Amino acid sequence: MKGIFSNQVGRSGLLLLLLVSVVVCLAGCGGGGGGTDSGTGGTGSGTGGTAATLISISVSPTSPTIANGTSQKFDATGIFSDNTVQDLTADASWVSTTPSVATVGDLAGVNKGLASALAAGTTTITATYGGKTGSTLLMVTAATLTTVEVSPTNPSIANGTSRQFRAVAIFSDTSKQDVTAYAAWSSSTPSATITSAGLATGVSSGTTTISASYGGLSGATTLVVTAATLVSIEVTPINASIAVGLPRQFTAIGIYTDNTTQNLTQSVTWSSVNSAIAVISNAQGSYGLARSLTAGTTTIRATSGNVQGSTSLTVTSATLLGLDVTPAIPSIPAGLQQQFSATGTFSDSTTKDMTSEVTWTSTDAGVSTVSNATGSKGLAATLIQGTATITATFGMISGSTLLTVIPATIVTIEVDPFDLNIPRGSSQQFTAAGIYSDDTVIDITAEVTWSSSAASVATVGNGTGANGIATAIAPGTATITASYQGIAGSATLTVTSPTLKSIAVTPVTSSIALGTSQQYNAIGTYSDNSTRDISDSVTWSSTSLAVAVISNAGGDTNGLAISTAVGSTTVHATAGSIVSNGATLTVTSATLQSIVVTPSNATIGRKFSQQFTATGIFSDTSVQVLTKQVTWSSSNTAVVVISNASNSSGLATGVSLGSSTITARFGAITGSTTLTVINATLQAIVVTPVNPSISVNSKQQFTATGSFTGGITQDFTKLVKWTSSNKNIAFVSNGYSKRGLATAARAGTTTISATKSGIVGNTLLTVTP
Repeated sequence: MKGIFSNQVGRSGLLLLLLVSVVVCLAGCGGGGGGTDSGTGGTGSGTGGTAATLISISVSPTSPTIANGTSQKFDATGIFSDNTVQDLTADASWVSTTPSVATVGDLAGVNKGLASALAAGTTTITATYGGKTGSTLLMVTAATLTTVEVSPTNPSIANGTSRQFRAVAIFSDTSKQDVTAYAAWSSSTPSATITSAGLATGVSSGTTTISASYGGLSGATTLVVTAATLVSIEVTPINASIAVGLPRQFTAIGIYTDNTTQNLTQSVTWSSVNSAIAVISNAQGSYGLARSLTAGTTTIRATSGNVQGSTSLTVTSATLLGLDVTPAIPSIPAGLQQQFSATGTFSDSTTKDMTSEVTWTSTDAGVSTVSNATGSKGLAATLIQGTATITATFGMISGSTLLTVIPATIVTIEVDPFDLNIPRGSSQQFTAAGIYSDDTVIDITAEVTWSSSAASVATVGNGTGANGIATAIAPGTATITASYQGIAGSATLTVTSPTLKSIAVTPVTSSIALGTSQQYNAIGTYSDNSTRDISDSVTWSSTSLAVAVISNAGGDTNGLAISTAVGSTTVHATAGSIVSNGATLTVTSATLQSIVVTPSNATIGRKFSQQFTATGIFSDTSVQVLTKQVTWSSSNTAVVVISNASNSSGLATGVSLGSSTITARFGAITGSTTLTVINATLQAIVVTPVNPSISVNSKQQFTATGSFTGGITQDFTKLVKWTSSNKNIAFVSNGYSKRGLATAARAGTTTISATKSGIVGNTLLTVTP
């Protein structure tokens, strides 16, 4: 959930200042990081004409490590007395305490904050402005450059559109560094041009090699420019709603004649039908960023040539009531990063991700710092063992959580999936779970360095947005490895040559109430009768956009149908010339009557979590899970906090002893239950099902239930460390979304174990031929 909004949005001064000033800011400032903004003031001027004073400066990234001979860009962010932030990179004075190790640029307009490594060692990089100083440690290693990797691998774009490429340098100590901004980019043919920043644009149909050269080495990939033409534009989010004074990022997805999709956010022309309600940016760095001005509804349009897409934006007069910071009270080992999210709850019971709009602070920068820089807002870097309170502030509203940095060290890295077959031309997301000395399991997919033993068979990405994504190039077998701090884990990827024969969309029939949504999945069947989830690679469509719109925006929203009117529509998934079955979606006029929150009256131990589910009961007696659509709240946040973040909605964490009412709200309808937090000690872990038997190539989901003193039990499936005594027979995942899911590889028996705080539960899994 890293921020996509400007780091200068978060200030109480957005109280409907002059429309002119907002429009000028959008045109002049681009709405992105850097420069000044009428919302923050270039000198930190506060609201109502009261001057805000500079309180502190943070330098990011925190304590990076780079190889000798490379560079590192640093940013300086000022935090002011009115809780606003401002990018001071260009205004601050930069100094390196040990210039023999690394120098840092201080020349206006050229290289401010750009550090260049000269020798192995450490130096402190300092930024000074307005009498305040911020600093961080830079470590330079003697590692040598071994590979330059270009991602994405072998993409395809339509003529006239663009694609951003990234270059990542891999060093002899398996560390990695994004060198997109420092590499020399080239295109081998006139089919595409590419800028010095790695942005390629299709000029004519054909194939070209995109190369990035850095440090005497080069990496390359193939770009195919097609003659496909744009058919339609899908603007997301669909029918968005925000409070006055807040921004909203819109995305434009183009759908082409060859049934491919492409992100066109930066190439379309954006417009707002009613600019008195909201304006939207066409400036570099803030394309599609809308700023709300007054209450009302406007239409947001994205236009490319004769093709146009649109959606509605409703601006409400709601006010911010509270901020939830998630994850709640996390514990991570020193040296790792933790991304925090801030979710705002408003007076109209709506919620909004405000991660990139709030001002982030840490009570102990010696233990952990937290970034306010554009693109990394809310990203905390841990330094040494201890605790720090991480706080998000917007105007007069703030929310916080406690971050504990533990002394655990990494023991093993587990790569998931462990043994996989995929067809040529497809891709697969691999994840890396770090197993630590205290049995803590942490997703370190973005921290590890990924590699493939056979790049001619499959490549694997290390760039932002590409970490762990393997692309199948040709039939064969490759070992996919994740390396971090001298520890490595690997998995086997076999690339096969079958072709896609059919696509099945599920659910085949569904009925939802107006105002709710339905998630669809696409399963591809290949010529060798294998099947694979291809939900993220198909193009989704709805035959009646007046009834429901289905998203192609990627991530959690891909395949999500949002109802817009009563009626019926057919949902299809298309890949090339293959079109799926038609899934029927009926949108009814049923109204929500009640919400049931489960589990009912639960009890958990302090610092443990409980996932709640909200189920809506409608006037036509239908039921629907609304967990991700409701607004969650806790009546006593000193005892329990509950998340509204998209990846953890309904997850409650016990902070202190006591009881709290957990409420789920959808419009005017609410449902609630009680959660009690007690001092409880884990006594046993039970793994279920007990001694199951499954066949080769099938899967089994295991559940871990923790038993505590006081007679309470709790689902521990996502909290334990899972192990298989024989991974060659069956592998059990520690990936957060698949934790406890075992995949059978060959006949035999293996012990499946779940471990937490020294307590172990296990069962026997038998795999039959």
